[in-house]
Amino acid sequence: MFADLAPGVRSAAGRVASAEAGASRVAELAEEAASSGTFGVGGLLVDRHGAIVAEAVNAVVEEGYVRDPTAHVERQLVDWYFRSRSTAPLPGPDELTIVCSLDPCAMCAGAILKSGFSVVAVAEDPMSGVHEGGRPVRLPEELQEAARERFALFAVRDSRPPSYHRLAEALIGDVAPATKVRCQIAFERSLVTVRPIVAGVAEEAESGRVTDADQRRLREASLTLPPGMSVAPDDFPLVATADRSRLTAFLAGDHSCLVDAAGRPICVAAGAEHESPARTSVLELIRGYVSMRNQLWRAGGLALPHPRFCSVVVRQAPGTAEDALLTLGALGSLLEERRLARQLPLLSFLEGDQQRFERYIASLPPLYKDEIEVTAGLLAPARAARPST
Repeated sequence: MFADLAPGVRSAAGRVASAEAGASRVAELAEEAASSGTFGVGGLLVDRHGAIVAEAVNAVVEEGYVRDPTAHVERQLVDWYFRSRSTAPLPGPDELTIVCSLDPCAMCAGAILKSGFSVVAVAEDPMSGVHEGGRPVRLPEELQEAARERFALFAVRDSRPPSYHRLAEALIGDVAPATKVRCQIAFERSLVTVRPIVAGVAEEAESGRVTDADQRRLREASLTLPPGMSVAPDDFPLVATADRSRLTAFLAGDHSCLVDAAGRPICVAAGAEHESPARTSVLELIRGYVSMRNQLWRAGGLALPHPRFCSVVVRQAPGTAEDALLTLGALGSLLEERRLARQLPLLSFLEGDQQRFERYIASLPPLYKDEIEVTAGLLAPARAARPST
């Protein structure tokens, strides 16, 4: 069955009476997550009066498998909120704050900015967090003003001054240095075991390519796929050589396609932003492909390429800085380590401003631009066949 969008979120009650109380609770949740074998991060969703609406733990890994590389605390809370508000009387996003044990990554920062929430974090993340020197500057320049208004780090007694502009009164105050250390330790210790699970091993798929036989088996397999997702047609050519009009039609309607190391389409997914702003086609594709790989692997059948061999192709590059941050961050979370194939950019688009995306990538935290080496760019048109003489 396709993974729930927010497996780590649960409804909660009670009230956060102080900054220390909120920070201590997310530290407990981070430790809970780490002890279960996933990234050690926890969070709360609270209203402007400090009432707790929900709590969450990271849910990227379950029982040693990658369940959903996008299941970070903040992204889960965003999607949980938009799913729940149709059946429960919830405040608007601008009245809610995500309290997190760790500085938001690029994906979560994009989801928060796009959705209208605020966030306050306990511990910094020097590799993937958007804060540097206490300010949210590791993101596109056009987003930094909004981030200064809506992103914050808790003041830490005797070591870190407050950085918040708009924060629920119950969350204003400092936290104990020991609480910050708990949050840091929960995350840092989990990295040692969890990152290798996400990044995979070389033996999983040495070539990173899907054969004709693989594609037929994939289409014949009994897979449970999310709405809007499908296996690519058997006869679809490599994207670098495909007729541009056919490729454009294939990706119409906000579809994203995942291709193997050679550029062969494996699967395609549509977005669901009418249900949640964070449910772009790229994030839907990521979740669907990981679910597809897991189903096939556990059935003892086909081993599809690890995402580090793959690229994502879209018709139109994400149009806003928030969408770009969300997309590039999610692709980084999918890989966790340097790519193993580079024939195409990690994010390839038929239409869009390549220089703008190069500037966006340069603004990202070190994990994305230096370690994973996220790339984005135009897909070069197929060369016309040379006339015979």
